[in-house]
Amino acid sequence: MLPSILRFLGGLILATALQACDGPCEELAEVICGCEQSQQAEDQCVEQVRATMQSRDPSDPENARCDALLDSCQGPADAPDPDEARCDLLMSDDGATKCGFSKG
Repeated sequence: MLPSILRFLGGLILATALQACDGPCEELAEVICGCEQSQQAEDQCVEQVRATMQSRDPSDPENARCDALLDSCQGPADAPDPDEARCDLLMSDDGATKCGFSKG
């Protein structure tokens, strides 16, 4: 399982913004779920997102926030594996702040 920061991320984002269908919030959910350390945990995360997405669509401000987070949550442009670089970024204090999340 991911450290507590990603659990916090999941709770915060999944509860509000990850309820979109084919929008920036769904993409952000996929990014966060993709950082799980096993395929089983990733699949469970995706299922939680899908269940949450059925309850309501995100508002325009929530979609805009997700879109901004997707833009800011990028690893180094020259990273050999961009997905791994993004997960590493999310796991760091600086990255969590850069991606709009805090540990406090």
